[in-house]
Amino acid sequence: MKIRFSKNRIVETFSIYIVLILIPLSILIYQGATSLQNRRQQIEAGVLNELRRVGESFDRDLLIEWRHFLEREKIRRFYHYQPLIVPDQERFQSTGKSVQRSPLYQTVSHLAHLTQQRPDALDPDAPQPSNLSPSLDQVFDQSLVGYFQFDPQRLEMTTPYDPTPTFPTGEKEAGLIERFRNFLSFDLAPSLINQLDLLSKPDIRPSNILVHLKTKRVDKSREPAESFLEPNRLVSEEALDGNALVQVSYYDFTDYNLIKGGEEYLILFRPIVFQDRIVVQGFLFNILLLIQEAQAYLEQLQPAYGSVVVTGERGPQGISMFSPYSFLYLNLKPGDPDKYLQDYRSELNRFWFIMLFLALALAASLIHLGKLIEANLRLDRKKNDFISAITHELKAPLTSVIMYSEMLEEGWVKGKEITYYRYIRFESERLTRLINNILDFSGLERGVFRLKRHPLLLAPFVEETLEPLKIWMDSNNLNLDLDIRGAPYISVDKDSLSQVIYNLIDNTIKYGRTAEQPTLTIIVDEEAAEGVLIIYDNGPGVSKMDEAKVFKKFYRCENELTRENTGTGLGLSLVKELIEGNGGTVSPYKPRLGGFGVKITLPRVMSEATAPSVQPV
Repeated sequence: MKIRFSKNRIVETFSIYIVLILIPLSILIYQGATSLQNRRQQIEAGVLNELRRVGESFDRDLLIEWRHFLEREKIRRFYHYQPLIVPDQERFQSTGKSVQRSPLYQTVSHLAHLTQQRPDALDPDAPQPSNLSPSLDQVFDQSLVGYFQFDPQRLEMTTPYDPTPTFPTGEKEAGLIERFRNFLSFDLAPSLINQLDLLSKPDIRPSNILVHLKTKRVDKSREPAESFLEPNRLVSEEALDGNALVQVSYYDFTDYNLIKGGEEYLILFRPIVFQDRIVVQGFLFNILLLIQEAQAYLEQLQPAYGSVVVTGERGPQGISMFSPYSFLYLNLKPGDPDKYLQDYRSELNRFWFIMLFLALALAASLIHLGKLIEANLRLDRKKNDFISAITHELKAPLTSVIMYSEMLEEGWVKGKEITYYRYIRFESERLTRLINNILDFSGLERGVFRLKRHPLLLAPFVEETLEPLKIWMDSNNLNLDLDIRGAPYISVDKDSLSQVIYNLIDNTIKYGRTAEQPTLTIIVDEEAAEGVLIIYDNGPGVSKMDEAKVFKKFYRCENELTRENTGTGLGLSLVKELIEGNGGTVSPYKPRLGGFGVKITLPRVMSEATAPSVQPV
């Protein structure tokens, strides 16, 4: 009950120990995995934040550039939209000319932006793009198509590029202007009529148009009357000398999108009111070219892991651009995760490798601990068996001695005193040998038992040792077969070798008596460098599995015979310790006709004269 109770306690303690290890290990794995997941989220958020920073910075800088562009257009005088303008008086007197080209005529090359093609694709003589990085002002400059003026009352469309008798247009620009005018007449004019709601109002008055547009006035000035020139009319010097002024009101720009022929354009126009007339002046951008120019500028700002892309469709991480380009989006596209998560994945692999190594180490330690506990339990059980066995072994000879002594004392064995004295002496010697076995083994365990080796002839020593033991073997019906095949000199401690022979005879008496004629065979032989002693019986023997275990402490074969015979389990273990202490070897020996035995080899010496007289071990 005590062993079972102790075993249950150990199992419970071991189970608690496993739980106490698994709980912190699980917490460690959970915390580590959570920390690494947070680390990944931080890296991904950092990549998106960097992309968002680039996108927002670009949007802010482009907005500033757009405001500069728009402010420049707001203060532009209305007559710049006409093909001819009247120069100031000082210039007129110095040049002697009555009129000159509009300064907007210099943008005639931009008319090629009406399509996706750039000017240099249509004009081989156009300046080639610079190798310098694109600038923000190029985003609007390279996507601007051209300027126009629309008269709602006359439904007439003019441009600063229209040819005049005074300034005819060259052949290179004629095609661009013709295509632009066709676009204005057939595509832009109908859309402007719709934006101004001219079809629903038969009375086209400036006030009606201004109310419909809901725009505000941004400037009001008085301009010379001579500024209002008809597109193809030459002005006389008398007209230019006049001082009449006309009040002109400038209103803010209105924008809308126009899609024609697969192209998308952004149109900006403003009303201009003077006297009782109103005209609409404006300009337009090619959206596809604007996207391309914006993307070209963005390329020099892109972060290491990802890109910001200008598109007309909003992605999952899209940022809407400023008005009037709110229909465009800056989409944030993180790059290849294998690149920006490279350090994270290396850290993740290291973490799981360490956790796996730790788990394997803990599992190995738990298995090892479990085996140690199991071995200690087996050892504890064997020690308990040993205590029971030694108690029985000690009690049997003591009981015999007491019994024979009482019988002699009472005088019950008249005429057999010598026989009973012999029994008492035999049992006393048996008790002494048993106690010596225990003391010798204990001494070997503590390392205080020392062997004194002397040279001797093995064969005569064996014969002398067996002589007093014959009575013991005869009383147990054990036959002896001694075979002397050699007479080697060996170096050995005589007392320890006597103890070995006694233990092997005792083993034979216990386990070999089941044979029909129990026989102990002892062979003395010699080899080149060793003396050989083989001792075996013709008993039931041991199994193949038990052969390697018979020399372990407290080990007893688990069969019916061992359960019927008491024993300490120290006999063969002590044989092994004593033989190895003498510098020899011991191994199981399998007789040809069955049974069990051992083969002992001890180091030889050439002769008694050449061997040391004393050799401590």
